[in-house]
Amino acid sequence: MGAVAPAGQVQVLAVLPSESDRVALRRIFSRCNWGLGFAGDLEEAQPKLADRQVGVVLSDCILPRQRTWKDLYEELQKRDFPPPLIVTSSIADDCLWAEVLNLGGYDLLVKPFDGQEVARVVSLAWRGWTEKIRRLTVATAGHGAFHAARTA
Repeated sequence: MGAVAPAGQVQVLAVLPSESDRVALRRIFSRCNWGLGFAGDLEEAQPKLADRQVGVVLSDCILPRQRTWKDLYEELQKRDFPPPLIVTSSIADDCLWAEVLNLGGYDLLVKPFDGQEVARVVSLAWRGWTEKIRRLTVATAGHGAFHAARTA
């Protein structure tokens, strides 16, 4: 499947069962021109992940129905261009942070959310994702042109 260039606006899906966490993120995102959607659990998130413009996913460490961020991470890996996953937790220690990074997560955000930290981490994650897609698109286009030139 070919790469799809993401839109210019940051699109975030936050998988957070807590209404207070959602309120905090809405407040933070209201200061930027970013798109923000919510899901309460993995099952609710799955159809929303079909949107190829979702470029960053935030997830609570522990999700309903005995799921965790790791289950969501596995779902994301089924996509052609999986967006970075940022894990959130109110009990954020070095052990959890190392686990998130070692298993492929992008970063760990501590709750309650710090607006500047959320903006910094989400922005960096989005830029990294869009740059990766851009590089893959250029490489794919270049390979196609090279192949066409060789077979002509």
